[in-house]
Amino acid sequence: MALSYLRFPPIRGAVWTGYTCSHPGYRGRGLARGVKLQSLTQAVDLGVPSVWTDNDGENGPMLHINERLGYTQRPGLVEHHKRVRPNGG
Repeated sequence: MALSYLRFPPIRGAVWTGYTCSHPGYRGRGLARGVKLQSLTQAVDLGVPSVWTDNDGENGPMLHINERLGYTQRPGLVEHHKRVRPNGG
């Protein structure tokens, strides 16, 4: 009912954790936080020095989870997206 993803770069170093979510019918039960913690535990067990994440600035619950887990925001970070196929197809 919940998911979190741990992705390693080609060169060992900081890994990314994301896509943390829970099924709408199970929200508010700590499941997203639990799977995020499991991802962090795996990173520690693998000897990863640091982990980074990102999320929608309007997703208050996930911002709160990340803040409580010790993630810090990086001011000035800008993300760019480019559509490479017309109409998303």
